[in-house]
Amino acid sequence: MELPFAGSTLLVDPAGEGMALLDGRAADLWRARGAAAGRAFARRIGRELALGRTRGALPPRAAATPPAAICDRLHALGGVRVAIACDDPGLDPMVQTLFAPLRTSGAASPTHHLRLARDGRRVVLWADGQAIAASADPDHALGLLIDAVLDRAWPAARWMAVAHAGAVADARGAVLLPAPSGGGKSTLAAGLVAAGWRFLSDDIAPVDAGRAEVAPVPLALSAREGSWPILRQLFPGMRPVATLAFEEGRRRFLDLARYVAQEPAPLRALLVPQFDPSGAPGLDRLDPGQALAALVEGRCWLSRERPLLQRLLSLLETVPAFKGRYRTLEEGVALVNGL
Repeated sequence: MELPFAGSTLLVDPAGEGMALLDGRAADLWRARGAAAGRAFARRIGRELALGRTRGALPPRAAATPPAAICDRLHALGGVRVAIACDDPGLDPMVQTLFAPLRTSGAASPTHHLRLARDGRRVVLWADGQAIAASADPDHALGLLIDAVLDRAWPAARWMAVAHAGAVADARGAVLLPAPSGGGKSTLAAGLVAAGWRFLSDDIAPVDAGRAEVAPVPLALSAREGSWPILRQLFPGMRPVATLAFEEGRRRFLDLARYVAQEPAPLRALLVPQFDPSGAPGLDRLDPGQALAALVEGRCWLSRERPLLQRLLSLLETVPAFKGRYRTLEEGVALVNGL
């Protein structure tokens, strides 16, 4: 798939996980090679970007049968009540922790039932009694569950991107904070919330094509051990939802639901956080290609549908994007406040 973007050409493999950004001369060379030009050639003459993993997965086995009933936990998002269950002991603590801020109660019945169930080496995602996807990767299976919640909470939405990013909002709109894990986005988002911004997301920021809005997905905010003292100062007396151990160290999860934005917010800016205790604070303007690279390098899922992807590219041509360099959390908050 070939799309115009910021004076260049973006080549996307709709079935794969890669793309290349070609300037004018490289695009002409690409077209001159015709159908024989493959992805390897595009990588040599342009800038290769790695698309985030697709939201879908291998279909479950056709003969699969519904798992036995286990305890469903009721959650609310976007005005929809969803019962979520997980019978995989390795995944269930993470499922319970992430979705804890969305827990609700009451006599009203859930609109949907979602369940992750272990089936041999794979985890199968069930939705309202139907097996809809499966993955051998537990992290991917968790992502599939989150995708299913998003699609049911906002059934009319047409997601052009689901960014691995923090997201906060003020009266003017939403600011995305895309970064890989450990990049500082969670601590910066927490600092902004403590400074009066509304919380949209810590990790999952879906952008709807209709009005270019970021939907609130206030799953538990994940904080690495080094930031725990800062978070205690920002939210004194707040107890963590849970503390879980990972290969790279322990993380605490905070419930920021009380600070959440109640409605989607139009995307007005993008800032890539760069914490550098020894550097000079400041903002570096990113061009649209750099903004796209920042999103995908932070593990952003992009739609493979041409109209939705073109809508996102057009948005990146107009929304201001920056790299924000800061030595302290206070400086990072000041940078975002100044956007």
